[in-house]
Amino acid sequence: MKDEFIGGIFLVGGLGVLITYLMLYVSGSLRRMLKVFTPRFFRIWVLSMIVTTLSVVYIYYYYTFEKKLEKWTRVLFTVSTILFLISAMMWSVSIRYGETNIKNRDVEKYPLYLTAAATIGILVSVLYSTNDWLVITAAIIVVIHHLFMDAVLWRDLHSKTKLKRV
Repeated sequence: MKDEFIGGIFLVGGLGVLITYLMLYVSGSLRRMLKVFTPRFFRIWVLSMIVTTLSVVYIYYYYTFEKKLEKWTRVLFTVSTILFLISAMMWSVSIRYGETNIKNRDVEKYPLYLTAAATIGILVSVLYSTNDWLVITAAIIVVIHHLFMDAVLWRDLHSKTKLKRV
């Protein structure tokens, strides 16, 4: 193992993300949120989500078992990872909050923006620490999904509907 610290952050934070996403599923919020998608867009989004999840797992596998980050790239990667995982958890919480507090429904956008910003920090760390094309590609996929699919398309779709009719 090259870096137990990075692996530990990902394991603990990733578990937290999964628990908050499970909360969305159990509460029925996830089902309500997905109803606003057209069948075509839903398939595209699910495919993107699966590829992104695999990319995230590979990035953390790489930096936990294959290569240890050094100096400023390790600091940026660590801070970006923590922000990425915390904001992903907060997104789930903000969805539940928005459903119970109609006046602040728009609170969902802030965790989406923070998550997207964190992925850019992860990408910069990757670009400056390795020449491995697979890790670089994985980091680019993660940024594209979180910046475009989530922070722009997902947010825009839910902003327009406000989920009131769902």
